[in-house]
Amino acid sequence: MLSRLLAYVFGRTGEHQTPSASPEAADQTAQDREFQLLNRFAPIKGAEGGHPAADRNSRHEAAPASVVPALRAGEGRPAAGQKSEQIYVCREAVLNRGQRVAGYEFMLRKGTRQRMRQAGPALLRLYDEVLIRNLVNMQLDRLLGHRLAFLGVLASSLRDRLVEMLPAEGTVLIVRSIDGLPEGFEDLLERIKELKRLGFRIALEELADSPGTDALLEIADFVMVDVAAHDFPHIRGRVEAATRKSMNVQLIARNVESIEAFEACGTLPFQYFQGPFVTRREQWEQPKSDANQTRLLELLNLARQDAETVDLVKVFKQDAILSFKLLRYINSPAGGLLTKVTSMEHALVVMGRQRLYRWLTLLLFSSGATDERCWALLENVLVRARLAETLARERFSPAQLDDLFVVGMFSLLDVLMHVPMERVLAQLTLPESVTEALLCRTGKYAPYLELAIACEAFDQDRIAALAAVCGLDEQRVNVSHIEALIWAQQVQM
Repeated sequence: MLSRLLAYVFGRTGEHQTPSASPEAADQTAQDREFQLLNRFAPIKGAEGGHPAADRNSRHEAAPASVVPALRAGEGRPAAGQKSEQIYVCREAVLNRGQRVAGYEFMLRKGTRQRMRQAGPALLRLYDEVLIRNLVNMQLDRLLGHRLAFLGVLASSLRDRLVEMLPAEGTVLIVRSIDGLPEGFEDLLERIKELKRLGFRIALEELADSPGTDALLEIADFVMVDVAAHDFPHIRGRVEAATRKSMNVQLIARNVESIEAFEACGTLPFQYFQGPFVTRREQWEQPKSDANQTRLLELLNLARQDAETVDLVKVFKQDAILSFKLLRYINSPAGGLLTKVTSMEHALVVMGRQRLYRWLTLLLFSSGATDERCWALLENVLVRARLAETLARERFSPAQLDDLFVVGMFSLLDVLMHVPMERVLAQLTLPESVTEALLCRTGKYAPYLELAIACEAFDQDRIAALAAVCGLDEQRVNVSHIEALIWAQQVQM
């Protein structure tokens, strides 16, 4: 019976799956955060006489232990050497108004959501149990960091004590199917209040004109509105109804498909946004004109070509802010340098070409004049780069792994700069194998980039096909994807 239920849930048959601070203190805090971000991405220590392999290893040394494979409903942790049925836990970013990643919604398979709407209570409860057990088993608090974790559960599933195994802080339980509230609503209301006392937050998937909705709104923290399923007047009406009934509830626009849709939703009091608009390539009428990015591209070319220090210094001296950032980074107390660096020449020697290249790449996504969604793009490419590099460790040399990491980092440069990829790459000096992967999706690096993108898109069939091309086990891909997500969050803390 269980195997048949699982086959239905996952769309497969005959197959197994498994207090206020002073301005000075605030500025110092911001500097410390910047240093931690940069130093995790391009560490200063050991720069002199460094080697690409040492650079690569520095990205791995903070990696957490392997995530335990996903489990079926009712299972405990698998015994050593035991292979569990593979089940993919997927995630979709939730962004704040500044387009920074505020959290993720976790699900087993994105395509399952529509199928589950046609399912009976037994299958819905099974889906909830499998999802919760897998998130508990993967140690959800490791995935959270400082962010929120959203997961949809049936109203009746909230009564299950299994929910309390999740980390309460940062977990948002999305109450599904509130159109048909179950019998014993008062008991459900008390259970939700109990969960909130434990530290959980509550979201409502949609507003419904049914008895009990107002009582739920009074204690809910979030309301999610599907903006792709309704026209704008309907969306505005729902938003006005929610804010009229509750002054404290925060609104999440779900399924935001384009920048135009995001801008329209931005005229309403939504605090969070979820959907594919961040990485979607638009028809840009005018490319972004950003002198800062142009200078960074010039420096990236010089670093790649191992240019003389004097040539790098000339470019740095054209940008006082960029020079200041480099000196501040080098001289940060966390860097552990015994002697203060006062010249650009000395700073570049301490940094080294490999670390300089990563630092400049990071600045492309995180420096001043770029639009606000650059932070979401940064996290996205960090996950891609880390995952591709991790999966290829046994096949490529350290230098090739560095190139593959660059492939992942540069895979959304066109979206960042609002310029077609071929025009972006024309401004960069890159190895042919890197350009081939980015522009044509061919060559030795392409399957690993495509596999990372398939994981991002929850495309299980494509994951399986690409994993086979790369000679990888699907379970390893799933675990490595979660590890890459954790690493990307740690890098940005």
